Amino acid sequence: MISKSEIVRQLASNIDVEQLADNNLHIAVMRNPYLNFILDGSKTVESRLSKKKIIPYEAVAEGDYILLKKTGGPIVAISTVEKYWYYQNPDINWCKEKFNSLVLGSDKYWEQKQDAKYASFFLLSEVTKIQPIVIRKRDGRPWVVVS
Repeated sequence: MISKSEIVRQLASNIDVEQLADNNLHIAVMRNPYLNFILDGSKTVESRLSKKKIIPYEAVAEGDYILLKKTGGPIVAISTVEKYWYYQNPDINWCKEKFNSLVLGSDKYWEQKQDAKYASFFLLSEVTKIQPIVIRKRDGRPWVVVS
């Protein structure tokens, strides 16, 4: 289990952690190039599409914080959720048309998501690079709500 208090303690050297007290904290595991796109500001919306109703669907709210963790690596940034959108049984072509200029998904990405039954989109703001935080996360979950 990943402890919120331990993460907050480690974040204290990076940001003003008092702002984290009243909001949910999430870890999003990300691959490149998408992580780098967020860090350089070209990608402003994170998307998660799945066949099953799994987190983060309906688990993220405005003002929540998302820690950005590199696949197989450390947490390297934190961001705030400015806005979110959830869709059940989404029209993936519509989602691509509406969000892809912000998501920067490849055609292959959208093709792989054609069978998705749940779609979550998060407008990220205040993306801040931090000193890397190494956590022990051995499961395959791409998203974790930290408690």
